[in-house]
Amino acid sequence: MNLSGIFCFGIVNLAIAITSVKTVETSSFSDYKSLHVPLRMSAVGDTVSESSVISCGLRCLNSVQECNSFVYNTSLSLCTPGSLLSPFEAFNSTIGKQYFKEGTYCNRSLANFTLRSIVSVSTCMFISNASTNYITAKNTCKDLGATQYILKVREKLDLLLNIVKDDPIPYWVGLDDIQQESIFRWADDNSILNVNYTIFGAGQPNNLYSLMTRVFMRSRLACSR
Repeated sequence: MNLSGIFCFGIVNLAIAITSVKTVETSSFSDYKSLHVPLRMSAVGDTVSESSVISCGLRCLNSVQECNSFVYNTSLSLCTPGSLLSPFEAFNSTIGKQYFKEGTYCNRSLANFTLRSIVSVSTCMFISNASTNYITAKNTCKDLGATQYILKVREKLDLLLNIVKDDPIPYWVGLDDIQQESIFRWADDNSILNVNYTIFGAGQPNNLYSLMTRVFMRSRLACSR
């Protein structure tokens, strides 16, 4: 039996990143944009006037005990510090741009999912330390309300490689030819892998690298929402 890790992912997209520095730490905040279900924050402090998005981030870090996000209104120069992002929070982030602190949990109900990002892409991820087979990994992600990691764009691959670069264990991704041999389909929408897809090397994926026709890279379970 071939065992790999579980790697699930979610539906978050990033644009611009800013860096805010506290006395003893450096934290990165990134602009949040929703692709599907919106994630919002709860205000954890008063809305105050700040001259820039960077000063708003600094205020959040220096004045709030657990600063995980903030909303900045550029038109009114208003700054509101916030909580962990969640689909259940009620703060109206449409009054300004919402930023989140990278590496924090996505929301309280998914304690093992964290926001990960690189360049213009971000996903809400769960990476398990337990090894498992492909079907179990797929079902585990589904039970978590997520799907296995999808590599339809180069940035998603770069993000995954950046996360697991120091980990020798493989990770399952959401691509297999279970329905029809040699016809690989993505786990999120069952679409067929484009024959001109250039992320994999020549002749890949194939069954030499995916026992029982499941494609994996690095290894363990990974999910995302």
